[in-house]
Amino acid sequence: MNERAKRSRARGDQVDSQPGLEGGGGGLSFGKVDGLDPSTEALATDLAAILNDAYVLMLKKHENYGPLNVAGSPGGALNGLRVRLHDKAARWNHMLDNDKTDRVGEDLIETFTDSLNYCAIAILVLKGQWPGVEHTNV
Repeated sequence: MNERAKRSRARGDQVDSQPGLEGGGGGLSFGKVDGLDPSTEALATDLAAILNDAYVLMLKKHENYGPLNVAGSPGGALNGLRVRLHDKAARWNHMLDNDKTDRVGEDLIETFTDSLNYCAIAILVLKGQWPGVEHTNV
């Protein structure tokens, strides 16, 4: 287990197991890529942990918001996602440009994780796989 994974477990970031998900621990299971050098293997482990954390956060937030917060966005789903991503970019730019620390309980890691998830939702929307949104050719 790498140091990031150890710190994550120490913070209690591990989630309960969810039936039907590969990997057992309520998270994703990624395919092995053969022939990687050790530094890339370490990166792969860290990347898998980040993507798993994003996955878990998205599912928890989806339970809170439901699908209509995207599907029913004013101007359409992609417009709503554009606004959300713009807000996230404005937040991280302001924090970085002004050396600001988090004051509302959302650090930069969560800000970037939300941004990653909004991009995943946009892909689902474009493919017509987000509930309440039909396939689009944008």
